[in-house]
Amino acid sequence: MKNFDYKWICQEFLSNEQQLSTDPETAIKQAKEMALYFKKGLSMVKQIVTTKGFTSQEEQIIFFKNIKPKFLARLIFYNKVYRIEANAPIIGSKTIEKYFIAQQNKLQRDFFEHLHKSDFYNYYKSGRSDKDVKYFTLGNINILQGVNSFVFELDAEFSTYYDYIIAKIISNELFYNYIKTRLENITNSKQPTIKHANQPHVYWSDTKAALVELIYALYLNGSINKGNVELQKIAFFFN
Repeated sequence: MKNFDYKWICQEFLSNEQQLSTDPETAIKQAKEMALYFKKGLSMVKQIVTTKGFTSQEEQIIFFKNIKPKFLARLIFYNKVYRIEANAPIIGSKTIEKYFIAQQNKLQRDFFEHLHKSDFYNYYKSGRSDKDVKYFTLGNINILQGVNSFVFELDAEFSTYYDYIIAKIISNELFYNYIKTRLENITNSKQPTIKHANQPHVYWSDTKAALVELIYALYLNGSINKGNVELQKIAFFFN
């Protein structure tokens, strides 16, 4: 195997990034594949960085401020899309719309509670560089400044903590745009309902046990969404 440097790996992986499909079922599969794809790439980059290190302080700052966050942000983003889509309702446009509006509201709430007023967020968004050595070189995390307890789980040889914060900012922006597009597609897919005066009311007339058997049969045979659906969601549809 050729001895590629981390810059080449990051460029190569980012250039091969796939655009998520507007079809939810396809998007779940793509998001999972992309999350595993960027996880593999990040592991390769980590091995090179922790083994070879950096040639200068400037190179280290560029890596933790600009290169790694963009890469890590994709991993966070695709993992989030996979989890959100996998748990989304599959029936009823109003129910689906409410679900994604709730996700959008949660994202906005987290932003205002944890990022919007933070000194670092303002520093990063204003394009400053006067504290780059403090934020983007290894070994400078000050736990007395009230950093998130997540810092204790980070690899001190591959994170300054603030590279992760930038990755979260980028991934949140990506996810917000994804949710926005998702809601636009839901709105555009809505069709006006035509009600007929003589349309009969449809209801289940057999026993509850028969209904349960039907639900289990649909679930076990993979008859809905090609089997990519939880039993509870099928039961919810029949309620």
